[in-house]
Amino acid sequence: MRFATGALATVAEVAATPGAKAKLREATAEAGCPGLVLRGVSDDAEDSLSPELAALLTAEGRVRKARAAATVLRQPAIVPQALKLQRATQGALATVAEALQWSVDYRAPVEHEPR
Repeated sequence: MRFATGALATVAEVAATPGAKAKLREATAEAGCPGLVLRGVSDDAEDSLSPELAALLTAEGRVRKARAAATVLRQPAIVPQALKLQRATQGALATVAEALQWSVDYRAPVEHEPR
């Protein structure tokens, strides 16, 4: 894997929407700053997220706690699905963290000339 080392671009808010991500890519490209995206996938093609579980998450991926509690009280059978999703999500995040650590530790920088 090749990548450039150098300044790290940070933003005040998470780029959570496709539009915000596009804007961030455009701004960094204009500044001559290459980018790297690491994404963890917590399910495979045969898994599906139930609409009930999907409704418990905000657009940013946070759990709506009150809604989650009400859903569990109404549908206790959803708990094993939620726990499976939690384990899979933790595994995906661990993989992303490992990949990020590897990319930081890797010592073969690509020459990069800022614009």
